[in-house]
Amino acid sequence: MVVGDLIADLGSQDARIRARAARSLAEIADPVTVGPLTACLRDEAPMVRQEAARALGEIKDPCAVSPLIAVLQDPSFEVRAAASSALGHMKARHAVVALISALRDESPEVRTSVAYALGQIMTPRAVQPLIAALGDPSDQVRASAAWALGKIRHPDASAQLVRALSDTSPHVREAALYAIRQLKDHPGD
Repeated sequence: MVVGDLIADLGSQDARIRARAARSLAEIADPVTVGPLTACLRDEAPMVRQEAARALGEIKDPCAVSPLIAVLQDPSFEVRAAASSALGHMKARHAVVALISALRDESPEVRTSVAYALGQIMTPRAVQPLIAALGDPSDQVRASAAWALGKIRHPDASAQLVRALSDTSPHVREAALYAIRQLKDHPGD
């Protein structure tokens, strides 16, 4: 299929076809698809919005950042998680404030995705919110926050990461160990 056919499929009556078209457009990663995929962020079907967010993250066009930030308020946690992941993949620095706010999302899946995205963006601005996320009730969020702090490599996180080595979750302990190694290997980056 060519790009034009896939874009036409975004208008199908069948949500599965629309979602599959968005997924295929992500693989092609042609900037001409950014507009149609951005429009899909308002689709009635959550699976279409989710695939459109993922596709926009793969394409990495800066024009998609603001619409993806808006999707962090979507009613579907899967769509919010996909949008935060896309913003991280794009290393969208001007999404940091919205992502930090999304660290308080009701869904642990979204908070996990947001922490990971902040680690991909690697901004010191996220250090304190990620340190706070080390106390999250979800071990997945705590592990993702520890990993993110390791990617950011900010010395302010070292004491909290050492404490995280005593976490009840082996995943959190492993992520904290990774982060501490990053701090030791790259001090002051």
